[in-house]
Amino acid sequence: AGGQYVATKYAACENVGEGYWIGVNTVGYGEISTRNACDDNMTTIGYGPGADEADDCGHKLHVNDEVLYLRKAEKTDVSLHVKIDGVEFYGNMRECDIKISDGATQTLRIKYGDKVYSVYDDSQGDINEDCELISYNIEYALNGGDESESLVTKYNVKDTTVLNAPTRENSVFVGWYDNPEFTGNAISKIVPGTVGTKKLYAKWGCASGFIANAANTACVGNGVTISFDANGGSDVANSTCIYGESLTLSNVPVKFGYDFTGWQFTNGQFVDAKDTNVPCEYGTIGAYNGTVSATAQWAAKSIECAAGTYLPANSETCAPCTAGYACAGGTYKYSTNSEHGNVMCSGSTYSESGAPTCSTCPDGYTISIEGDSTAHDEISDCKITCAAGSQLLAGASECSKCGSQSYCVGGEYGYNASESQGIESCPTSKDTWITSDSALWPVDQGVEYDIPSAGVNAWSTNKSSVGQCTVSYHFKGLNDQGGIGRIEAVRYNTATGLYDIGGLKYFDVIYPGYYAYDRIQSCDSMAPSHYVMYENVALCPEGYYCPGYDSNNGKGTLPPCSSELAKEFDSATLDGEFAFLFYKCPEDRPNSPAGSDSEADCY
Repeated sequence: AGGQYVATKYAACENVGEGYWIGVNTVGYGEISTRNACDDNMTTIGYGPGADEADDCGHKLHVNDEVLYLRKAEKTDVSLHVKIDGVEFYGNMRECDIKISDGATQTLRIKYGDKVYSVYDDSQGDINEDCELISYNIEYALNGGDESESLVTKYNVKDTTVLNAPTRENSVFVGWYDNPEFTGNAISKIVPGTVGTKKLYAKWGCASGFIANAANTACVGNGVTISFDANGGSDVANSTCIYGESLTLSNVPVKFGYDFTGWQFTNGQFVDAKDTNVPCEYGTIGAYNGTVSATAQWAAKSIECAAGTYLPANSETCAPCTAGYACAGGTYKYSTNSEHGNVMCSGSTYSESGAPTCSTCPDGYTISIEGDSTAHDEISDCKITCAAGSQLLAGASECSKCGSQSYCVGGEYGYNASESQGIESCPTSKDTWITSDSALWPVDQGVEYDIPSAGVNAWSTNKSSVGQCTVSYHFKGLNDQGGIGRIEAVRYNTATGLYDIGGLKYFDVIYPGYYAYDRIQSCDSMAPSHYVMYENVALCPEGYYCPGYDSNNGKGTLPPCSSELAKEFDSATLDGEFAFLFYKCPEDRPNSPAGSDSEADCY
C-alpha cells in the first residue's frame, strides 16, 4: 500500500518511515522497494496516507502534547495555513469535533467566523460524515478454530491493533498469516498506516499425541488399527499404527506358488514388499483413528525349468518331460490349472520321457495323426506297412521279400532295431493232419490221412502265396493204387493250422502190372531237364503187359524230357488217351491176363 515498502529481500511490507514517502508499489519476490526522501528540513508522518505522495512532505506542528503534520500542498477546502521561512504549509480542517479515539477529540480547534474547525493531519486517516476516523474490517479464516469475542474485527489507520489468538481443541495456535499457504512471517498486530479490509488465516499445530486431519481443520487421535487381509496367504495379525512413528512389517504372508509384492491400503496407497516399515501418516494409511484395511498383493512365481523338464499345473517344482512331449526348458509362471513347457510331439515325431525335443521317425516310417490326439512316446509308434509276402527286418527302412522257409501275411509294423517283424517260420512237424478242401486225387473229400514222416521231402525255399507254406510229399500205396503218388504244394494254412492239398498231383513210381494216364504236363514246352507228369494209374488191361517204373528206390524220379523214355511217355496213347508204360502182347501171343507185368505173361 502507499506509505509502505519492502526494505530487505524476502521481507514483509513495513512503514516507509518519517522523512520518506512512497506510493502504491509492487515488488517481486526477492526484490526491494525504493522509497523517496523529502527535501531538507521537511518530514512526513512516515506511513499510510500521510506518506504516500510528495505533497505529504512538510513540518511538525506541536500543540500541547500532540503533534500535527503540515503538508506542503493544500488538501481540504478549508485548511490551516502556516508560513515557515516564507513558505506556506497546510493543515487539514473539518467543521466538526473530530473523534481521534474513544472519548477523545482533536484538541486544536480554530474559530473562523461563526464556525469552529478541528485541525487534523493524515495520520488520523479518512474522516467519515460523523467526523469519526474510518475503521476497516478484519476477516478471519479460523481453519477449525473457535469464534471468540476476543478477536478484533475493526482497525484504523492511526492505531496499532493487536491481534488476539483463537482456540482449537487439541491444537496449538502458530499465528496469523495474510495468505492460506502460510508463507512469510506471522502477523501479531496491524501497524498504523495500514488501510483496507484485512483477511487473516489461522495456522495451527497439534498438541502432543494428536495429528492434523487431511484438511488441516482439526487435530485428531493418532492410533489407527490396520487389519491385514492376506488374500489367500498365511494369516497376518492386526497392528496399531501410531502417527509420527513407523510400523515394522515383520510378519510377511506366504502363499503357495506366489511371491508377496506388498500391501494395498483402502485409500489406494501401495506399500512395496521390500519396504518393511510403514510410515504412520495420513498419506499412507488414509485415516487418523479407527480401523483401516490392507490387502496382500501377489504375483505368480517365476520358475526356471531345465531342458527336458516342464512345470506342471499347481506345482513349484519342475518335472521330467512327459513321454510323447518335448520340453525345451525356460522360465514359467506358476499356474493352478495350466502346465507350461510341455509341448506334444506332432506329425511323424515322438519322444521318450525327459526329452527336450521331439525325434523324427526313421526314413520310411510315419505316424498316422488323422484323428489321433495321442502323444507318441516311443520309436515303435513310427509305422511302416508291408504288403502280403514281404517282411520288415530289424532296423530296416523298407520292407523286403519274405525269407526262405517262412511265410509273411503283411501288415503295419512299428520300428524295431533289434527284432524282425511280419515273418513266421513254416511248420516242421511231420504229424500234422491233412484235410482236403475239394475232391482232389488221391484223397476223397473229407477224408483225413496221416503224413508218414518218411514221406516228407523238404519245404520249398519260397512262400507260394499269402499265409501258406508249401511242401512236396509222396503218398505211398494210398487206396491200394498201383504206384506212389506225389503232391506238390501241400500248403500250410496259417488260419486253421492244418495242411490243405493243392497244386500238382502225379505218380512218379508205377508198380509193375499198372500203367499211367491223364497226362497233366508234357515236354512240348518244357526245358530238357523237366519231365512228363500223369495224374492217375490203372491196372494193366488184358492183352497188354505193364512193367512199371521206378528209378529211385521207391521215391521216384521221372525221366527228363531229354530222354528217349520221356519221349515215349509224351506220345503214347491208349484208347485215344495219352498213357504210358503199357505194351501190347506180340501178335503170336496176343493174350495176357489183366495186371500182367512182363511179356512172358503173353500167350
